[in-house]
Amino acid sequence: EESLEALAGMVLNDGFCCRYNAPGPPPARMREGLPCAWGAVKALAALAWLPAGQRSPAVRDAIQAGVEFLLEGDLAGGGFPTATTPSRLWHSFGFPLGYTSDLLEVLAVLARLGMAGDPRLAGALEIVRRKQDGAGRWRLEYAPRNSWADWGALARPNKWLTLRALYVLEAAAWQAVGENG
Repeated sequence: EESLEALAGMVLNDGFCCRYNAPGPPPARMREGLPCAWGAVKALAALAWLPAGQRSPAVRDAIQAGVEFLLEGDLAGGGFPTATTPSRLWHSFGFPLGYTSDLLEVLAVLARLGMAGDPRLAGALEIVRRKQDGAGRWRLEYAPRNSWADWGALARPNKWLTLRALYVLEAAAWQAVGENG
């Protein structure tokens, strides 16, 4: 609980700024960099595991700030503030994910927060649907090179990605039904 409170405090004080996401050499302080979508996703992922009834006001405010940041940007296109062009990894579905993130992870985190039925996710959900193959699976497009295990072959259907994608699409369908009736 203390760690989650500290994380919420960092989010509320520094936003999702990252000193590595700054033009030129990295500044000394986080808040001097640009916001980082990957960092926002990772922070929200941690905060989302806390049941809604157990969230402090700071955690609730941090979650709200993260959701607003992600949904104000171009979620489908990865067009968040950055000193560079959006990472190709945003649209490359991968497993496992370390410090990087992808569109599928963002959608999964938003689903855990009850946001998967939000109409602003339509474009991102369509990208997920288009990547599904004829057998209902998703291909591994990215895997870290320094992994200690074999998580599947690149460009081949992958059970871990399929599980992630199905979770997101099912959550979106259920949450959309809940919002509409």
